[in-house]
Amino acid sequence: MPKKLTHQGAAITSAKQFHKTVEALEAERKQRMGKPLRILGISCSTTNTDDPKERLPASEKILQDALHRSKTYHGCQTRLIKLRDLNFRHCEANYSIKSEYCTWPCWIQQRYPDDGMGIVYDSLVEWCDAFILATPLRWGSASSLYYQMAQRLNCLENQHALYGRDLVGEKAAGFIITGGQDGIQHVAGEMFSFWSQQGFLFGKRAFVGWTAGGWLNEDMEKTPERLKRDAEEIEHAVAEMVDNLVRTKRALNTLPGAVVQDERPKGTYTAKSKVKSQKPKV
Repeated sequence: MPKKLTHQGAAITSAKQFHKTVEALEAERKQRMGKPLRILGISCSTTNTDDPKERLPASEKILQDALHRSKTYHGCQTRLIKLRDLNFRHCEANYSIKSEYCTWPCWIQQRYPDDGMGIVYDSLVEWCDAFILATPLRWGSASSLYYQMAQRLNCLENQHALYGRDLVGEKAAGFIITGGQDGIQHVAGEMFSFWSQQGFLFGKRAFVGWTAGGWLNEDMEKTPERLKRDAEEIEHAVAEMVDNLVRTKRALNTLPGAVVQDERPKGTYTAKSKVKSQKPKV
């Protein structure tokens, strides 16, 4: 029986319980070997328009081009998630209260089954073989929607940090970062760090960056013109990123086992037992 815990008057399931076991995920991924890769696209744009008469967000347009190349050039299956279309709650920092309150899936998801992060969890862990995330720059950082999603992924990283369970397996990732002013390298470095800790891997030249101009560039309505001006360079960068992403994932498929079940050596830090310090031998 699952261990029963309560927090704020509600029952929760132990963090040792999740949608599917590591073994079940591994078995499903092995069955898919040799079949078309599944490439997930996640748009973090906050631009509130889907009107075909208005321009698409620059980051999302380039993401759609990347998914199109994945499908037409490499024969991949694709899926696009627009975070702005999802209604999902902010992280409640349950892990800060007690490690067991950070569950998989997220305890918020268990309390509110209609929470929009459900499709993100399922798509990242169970559906995709690789993913491409696109974000605009907002004051030198990624969009607010990106951080809202990222903080809700603490539950995924904690499955490894606390229990040694790698739910991600051997999956590749790539990024698209666009904006009116620069800040690309800062955001890219931050994303590489975060997604590496989630368990994702990267190939060569794993991100595409593009800005419309410098600090004084305020005529954002001219962004479509600038995109057209740089279309050839962007197309080349997207093709290179997508091709490397697919190549990396196919190389990862040659490794033994699709999911790694960690065997932690004795004395390794967990939430329940800290490493005891030992005096060095003289």
